[in-house]
Amino acid sequence: MQIRDLTGSDFEPLSRIVGELWHEHHEGRSSWYGADELCVHLSLTDKGFVAESDGKVIGAILLQSPREEDKNKDLYMHWIQQRTRIAAMCNVLGFNAREDNEVLNVERDALSLAADRYGNDNVGEVVLFVVAKAAQGQGVGHALMQEGVTWLANHDARVVQS
Repeated sequence: MQIRDLTGSDFEPLSRIVGELWHEHHEGRSSWYGADELCVHLSLTDKGFVAESDGKVIGAILLQSPREEDKNKDLYMHWIQQRTRIAAMCNVLGFNAREDNEVLNVERDALSLAADRYGNDNVGEVVLFVVAKAAQGQGVGHALMQEGVTWLANHDARVVQS
């Protein structure tokens, strides 16, 4: 297993992992729901790492830095536009990938709590943390979390919130 920087080619496999983990009840459409949700998380991401084994993506951690200079407004707009495109395609296919999602609500609540407790300065965030079902229990999550926490600490995070 290796940990490497997230690239654009990781979108499809990560969409499948997110869909498999959080939207399997949508059966054949889980990847669409995963793609929609992944766009939301990527729009908030300043840095991402991927775990890969035998050339296959098996997990990822997406991070948000507390430093303003790490923000990329172009990247934010790109993922918002991608999410809009996915929603339009889903609409044509007759389903809504933007259903109320418990995971996103919990994340919003956690961010709000962190801001109340610590202020917005020096709070780094784990935006998304996923490991494919087949790779769970093999140390993938531990390796990703170590890489992510190290990156956040090197970018002035004193507190890490998920």
